[in-house]
Amino acid sequence: MSREGMHSAYGLIILLIAVVGVVSVPFASLHGSEGPSTWVIRPSTAGTASSRAAPTHTVLVEDFTATTCQYCPVAGEALSTIYQSGDYDFYFVSMITDMVDAAMVRFQDLNGQGVPDVLFDGGYEEVVGAPPSTDLYTDAINISSSRPVPDLSMVQHVMKTTNASEIYVRVDVKNNDAVQYTGHIRSYVTEIVSRYKDYSGNYYQFGFI
Repeated sequence: MSREGMHSAYGLIILLIAVVGVVSVPFASLHGSEGPSTWVIRPSTAGTASSRAAPTHTVLVEDFTATTCQYCPVAGEALSTIYQSGDYDFYFVSMITDMVDAAMVRFQDLNGQGVPDVLFDGGYEEVVGAPPSTDLYTDAINISSSRPVPDLSMVQHVMKTTNASEIYVRVDVKNNDAVQYTGHIRSYVTEIVSRYKDYSGNYYQFGFI
């Protein structure tokens, strides 16, 4: 399915991610005076992206952000630039923690400590802060995309209801492996152009609602 199809209507994103462990990494709060030079990447395994196998799946990128965060637009703009290039197989969701309660709940579930915090495949890779280039993000996408994943097939159904403010979403999933699947199935409904603006006054892209 094309990216345009995946982001039709409200911009539905339905991706499959395996269960991964989240390891806490100490870093300074990015709401303070540390500035955009403060960042941390947590690689899951040794090696570089260029040394890894071919991609196995589309990567889910969750950009945890806040409208009051001065450096968050740097992360959002970097992800948008990478996405628009079409060179990397991923979808990203703007998780606006101070405007959407469910985004904050997800952030807390992942032990988030500061924004911007960008997680790849549920925390398989993580970049915290505002890096000076897109390299950390593209490396994290490449590393995440080549990890082994279960063999699942999925069909999604999205329909409008009689209530203009509601949509009906159904996801049919088939496990093609011989073993039981123990991962997560995440379904995100996003606004292609969010109703919320970031610190720079620009509307978020693919804002979670």
